[in-house]
Amino acid sequence: ATGPSPTLLSKAALTCPCCSAAVPPTRVRPSVVFRAARLQLMTMLSAQYGHDVCARDLIVAGANIDAVKNDGFTALMITCDYGHHKCARLLIDAGADVNHNNSQNVTALNLACEKTHEECAMLLLRAGARPDVQDDWEDSPLSLAQRNGMSEEVLNTMIQMLPQA
Repeated sequence: ATGPSPTLLSKAALTCPCCSAAVPPTRVRPSVVFRAARLQLMTMLSAQYGHDVCARDLIVAGANIDAVKNDGFTALMITCDYGHHKCARLLIDAGADVNHNNSQNVTALNLACEKTHEECAMLLLRAGARPDVQDDWEDSPLSLAQRNGMSEEVLNTMIQMLPQA
């Protein structure tokens, strides 16, 4: 048994605690009623929807910024996937792991480079994200940045950060 089946929560249950913005209903386990799980869920949603003020308040309230969803994504990975650089900066400044990878070895930098979110990519690089780690499809952030036409600034920063042979 994997526990209770997911239930659909109402929009009211998933209203942003800081700005009261409604987020779409989602399927979540009933355990989100517990404070820590609720903080984690709201942090993930704030990251996804770019609610940087809310993300800040959730971090201050004690949300685990490196909590991992069942797909292996963290709030930083989600916010970089959507290109929300203000949320990314908050999470990085709060100590989020910039090199966390999911089960396919995808990192926040991979996601930023795949979607050409240059501001997120530069924030991650300045915080020490590795541009050379390959995911399961043998793509590195550098190869994704090159393939997707990211700026010379991003490419040169990545090249300078490559380990010396």
